[in-house]
Formats: sequence, C-alpha cells, structure tokens
Amino acid sequence: MSLEDNKILVFRTIVHCGGVSAAARELGVSQPAVSQALSELENSLGARLLKRDKSGIELTPDGALFLSYAERVGALSAEVDALFAPGVERRVTIAAPAHLESAFLSPIKERYSGKISIDIVPEGELADVSLVTRPAAGDIPVGRLSVSFTAAGGNTSSDTVPVFARVSESFAKIPLYNIILGILGGKL
Repeated sequence: MSLEDNKILVFRTIVHCGGVSAAARELGVSQPAVSQALSELENSLGARLLKRDKSGIELTPDGALFLSYAERVGALSAEVDALFAPGVERRVTIAAPAHLESAFLSPIKERYSGKISIDIVPEGELADVSLVTRPAAGDIPVGRLSVSFTAAGGNTSSDTVPVFARVSESFAKIPLYNIILGILGGKL
C-alpha cells in the first residue's frame, strides 16, 4: 500500500528516467497514461513542471522546486510501506521516570496494544527513547506534564513542566522513530 499520489510517482519516474516513454516502460503503463498523469499534476498545481521536446525533458524552475518535495513524499511513503509491511515487528522501548509512566505511558501502551509493542523500562536504563524533563542538546520537545506541589503547610499549587524525548542513535534511523514521536507529541 502506498500513501503516495500516483501522479507524484509518475513525475519522479519521468525525471529519473529522463523522459515520458522511458517512464512508461519503467512503470509498465502506456505513454499516454504517463502524459495524462503529468498533465493532471501540472493542472492541479497550476504550474508547468517539465519542458518537453525531441531532445528530452528539462525541469522548469517550478519543476525543480516540486521535485524536492516529490522526493521527500516518496521517501516517507517508502518508510510507511516498510513499517506496515506484513510481519514487521514494531517494538520500541521507552525509559521514563515513574510518574510519567503511570500518568501517560501506560495509557499509550494500552491504546496501541497490538499495533506497536511498547516496553516501558525505568529511567536510566538503555532504551530507544528516554523521556526527560531536563533537556540536553538534540532532545525533542514532546509535550508538557502537569504537576502538583504540596507544601509542608498543606498548600497545594500546580504547574506544568516540559517533557523531552531523547532518542538513541540507532532508533533515530528507523521509520518507527517518527511515528513514536508523533504518538508522544500528540499525547503529552
């Protein structure tokens, strides 16, 4: 299953193959189908992406700009396809202080049960993602945590503290990384 719009894939293939006919062969479709997809994409964007003549194709300035987005769309689509391929294990280990685990991570773990296996380990243990309230360089803000303080005299006050995700280097290289950060960022 691809999340990428077929017209974007056709555009990228035309550019990489150097022409409409070569792209049609690569995609296993007719040349008119490729031309039509390109025309529909250009119409929907309101911009001409390619100059075509007998010598081949040339990106227009708009086409060069759009190509950078098309490449990113293709890469993200490939990540999603790899992540949700049958038989792929989606497992992540999150280390967090006990108050974060009980307040936020246990409900997340239950909500995504069967979709992503989330193992919660105590703060300080090796993990794919560590949740911290004191950030270091490279940490990613994922939300705020409400905390209550009770003074010795019984007075109670509330505040929020920022929560950051510290991602291990190896975990940052896999597609699940963005999904987990999205889950954490949407929940905390």
